Amino acid sequence: MATTLTTGLTNLLDPGLAEAFIDGMVSGVDGLDTLFNVEATDSNTIESAGVNPAGAYIGTSEGGTISTRSLEEGYKKTYTHSSYSYGLAMSRKAYLTARAKFSVLADYYQSMGFSNGQKIAELCWSIFTGAFSDTSTADGVTLCSASHPTTSSSSTFDNTSSTSLGATSLGDAIVALESQTTPDGLKMAVNPTHLVVSLTDRAEAHTITQSVFEHSTGPTAAGRTVYNSYTSQMGIGVLASKYLTSTTDWFLVDQAMTKKSMNCYILQGFDPEVVERHPDTHSYQVTDLLVAAVGFDSWRGVFGADV
Repeated sequence: MATTLTTGLTNLLDPGLAEAFIDGMVSGVDGLDTLFNVEATDSNTIESAGVNPAGAYIGTSEGGTISTRSLEEGYKKTYTHSSYSYGLAMSRKAYLTARAKFSVLADYYQSMGFSNGQKIAELCWSIFTGAFSDTSTADGVTLCSASHPTTSSSSTFDNTSSTSLGATSLGDAIVALESQTTPDGLKMAVNPTHLVVSLTDRAEAHTITQSVFEHSTGPTAAGRTVYNSYTSQMGIGVLASKYLTSTTDWFLVDQAMTKKSMNCYILQGFDPEVVERHPDTHSYQVTDLLVAAVGFDSWRGVFGADV
């Protein structure tokens, strides 16, 4: 029967090794805080249901009765946890060697932490990789869809296209993103902050958002005009993700809004455990369990092109 070791039995639980694991994990999740909210939770069931924002002010006659409305619950998102694990078995010989060379264990713990962070990053980015296919969402359609439901049964919201990345398509996306409204049609303060692309499209994305163009009307310097791309003046940053499975899909997002709506809740993680498998042979096992749930509460603040 497996027995959990105490800190006095092995330096695998040395605080320095725990620090090495955390250092690796932090480097593995580098950049996640740009778009996602990652936080610990102690709840097995997580349900997120906000309240629809206030509607528009309407004209009222002086001294007249002010019309009132009720609070309306928004779409509810239920987050479901999934478990992921990693295990390492060590023989007595390997264990004794590792004890003699502390750096061996520190390097391995750091690589375990990095792998842990990479899994968290993969889970967060699955929101984007499933943006055109995953319908297990709050409003029942994909993150980027032409048929987001509204409070009016006769209309829908659209935050997607199928146009390749280019100066014109990015301009259209900016207009679409900034034109997003509340469920009942009230204009919102949506501001594009990041263009999210695959590694393949990174150079093109930088060219579109940051280049200086030259317009020539003659062979001399007097006939040339140099001007900035208007998107470069907007300060839109480029975020190239190694986790996007499509090399041609691209997204325009409002960072302030995705940080509130795209969530990764970690129920268990960052805590490798050492167990003694066979006390007579001094065989050991290092295990780590990651339990997390990921998803998004709202599609607003995101525009995506399924190319």
